[in-house]
Amino acid sequence: MEGRARMRLTTIPIHQILSLAQQFCKERPSRKKKFGRPLIYPEYLILTLFAIKQVYRLSYRQIPSFVRDELGNIPCLSTLHYRVKKIEQERFEEFLRWLSKKGGFMKGKGEVLVISDGTGFSYGSYCLIGWYRGRLMKKVKAHCKVVFVLGEREGKRMILGVRVESSYGDERKMFLSWLRGQREKIGERVKYVGDGLYGKSIEILREAKRRGWEIYVKVREGIWQGVRAEERKEAMREREEGREIYRQRYKIEQVIGLLKRSYGEGCRERREEMAKKAIMMRAVLWNMAVLMVSGFLLFRWLVLEGGLLIASFHA
Repeated sequence: MEGRARMRLTTIPIHQILSLAQQFCKERPSRKKKFGRPLIYPEYLILTLFAIKQVYRLSYRQIPSFVRDELGNIPCLSTLHYRVKKIEQERFEEFLRWLSKKGGFMKGKGEVLVISDGTGFSYGSYCLIGWYRGRLMKKVKAHCKVVFVLGEREGKRMILGVRVESSYGDERKMFLSWLRGQREKIGERVKYVGDGLYGKSIEILREAKRRGWEIYVKVREGIWQGVRAEERKEAMREREEGREIYRQRYKIEQVIGLLKRSYGEGCRERREEMAKKAIMMRAVLWNMAVLMVSGFLLFRWLVLEGGLLIASFHA
């Protein structure tokens, strides 16, 4: 994580996860229409339990005994799994954006470094793929393709967006869908860094240039012909002038590596639908940890702990 950070991703306090989930659901209530009986357990409790499952690498059966003393009345494992299944992926993306705004991003101010990169997370089943041009079938671990979009502002790194698709998804299309879906201005001056894969997409270069971003991506020439598109020629010139900026691409690799070391390279989920939500929650937990380290919850924590200490002293 950050060089000055002291909180690990595997030791995020439960009460702080609950506090952030409560505040999010209060400020951004779900717009999904509700049919049938009223819900017994609020959405923030479901989000908190699902986050705890990722932090401590628990199964659904282990969650009740792990948190019952702190959270009291919680749903049974079948109800929890059903409620998590009903939460749409867009809801996790909204939670991620809300946290990044609390961290000072997405407000159109200051200088922001934006870096994108892709990776993969496995989950509980296997799939068959063609090998040797389809002559043989190879059994491999099923996985999801993930594209992370990292933002850095004033030394603070937060995940601005995540796109999760099935195995072997196109990173360029995934990042482009995220980029076109941004309605808010990220910063006054945005520097975008990406590897050579993103430099192959003229659509990404055009969309980033339309938004006024400075582009620092690697553009490779072909074996038989050079770079022909004007957008790629301009990106090549900008990267040559800003080599030091392009070298900061390692920062997103650090974030992805830390997420995998903390929560594992695979998910404990058995199905792809649930694995995608688990990956989204891991990105949410990163932003939670950054907010805690940066002091967003420090004052509230001091007031709470101070009040408890004073009460125990008078008692």
